[in-house]
Amino acid sequence: MNLLALCMTGLLYATSQEFEERRLATVPDEGELARTLFSTDGRNVAYSTVRTTALRHQEWRVVLGEWQSPLFDFAPVFALSGDGKRVLYYGGKRERHPCPLYVNDTMIPEPEKGWQLDTFATMSTDGQTAGYTLRHEERKLWAIALNEKRGKEFSTRVSLPALSADGKAFAYVVLDEAKPFVMVGDMKGPEFEYVGGLALSADGKVVAYTADDGNGEFLLLGDRRIPLGHPAVSIFISPDGAAAGCVLRRGEKVGGKVREFYRVQVGDKSGPEYSSIVQRPVFSADGKTVAYGATDVRGENPGETETFVVIGERKIHAPGLIGAPVFSADGRRVGYGARIGRELWWKVVKVE
Repeated sequence: MNLLALCMTGLLYATSQEFEERRLATVPDEGELARTLFSTDGRNVAYSTVRTTALRHQEWRVVLGEWQSPLFDFAPVFALSGDGKRVLYYGGKRERHPCPLYVNDTMIPEPEKGWQLDTFATMSTDGQTAGYTLRHEERKLWAIALNEKRGKEFSTRVSLPALSADGKAFAYVVLDEAKPFVMVGDMKGPEFEYVGGLALSADGKVVAYTADDGNGEFLLLGDRRIPLGHPAVSIFISPDGAAAGCVLRRGEKVGGKVREFYRVQVGDKSGPEYSSIVQRPVFSADGKTVAYGATDVRGENPGETETFVVIGERKIHAPGLIGAPVFSADGRRVGYGARIGRELWWKVVKVE
């Protein structure tokens, strides 16, 4: 074995060894858990807690490892970098509206006068690019922004941008009421009757999204149009952009009430139905296997459910599941975040 091969073998082994089950944090007793994000290597977790004071005032705090934010009146977390070192969140104060965005202790500079942050935010896997939407209330304009740079202005709402792993490529939906379309960078895509969710490959070269041209909803992946039998509620794409899939929703009247059922479709193949898909599906590195979190009815009582991690065609019981599944670098294991009491765990199962 040559030196390069030996180094690569050691790197793969180290990566495999790091991807193991562990307790990552214990949520303090004085706050309730609001939202949790796990890093894709399973080594870090970020979360926000909220506590109601005796004066019925809420106090929020963001926690990442040994680091803690100051107290805020409102502090939802939006994204965690792949290495688990940078967390993106709103830090709201009652005397300051709208809330500014932060990455750890650093506040992202406020937009130009008249523009304000609009609802949600995201971050690239490498943690170097924050993506968010802006609105200008007086001029009735919307735009995306990457870090401090505002994009093209539109007279209708825009979606949160999807980012490549390095944040250099991006895509988003312009939600025009008449003819919505997708922007890939500064290039406008075709207009449709409807455009739903979209996803961007890790290298930023392939975009996939759902659309309807008046003849039914389909998944658009490159030049391929894949028909969808039911409405899509989310979309996901393989790292290399060669494959994409959707979570589909179907309603059915059961006992006088409408129940919803969900299933994952990849290409033209659909998986089994569940009560809900609770964690976003992901592809393995080779794009051949999909993993996701789901809940299903326990026994005959629709009010009692249990949580599973689904890997390919396997359904594995996963109590406390709160973090999206992630494949290890070698594809042999799947990790996911779980809450057990006040403890936050990274759980690992083998791929068979």
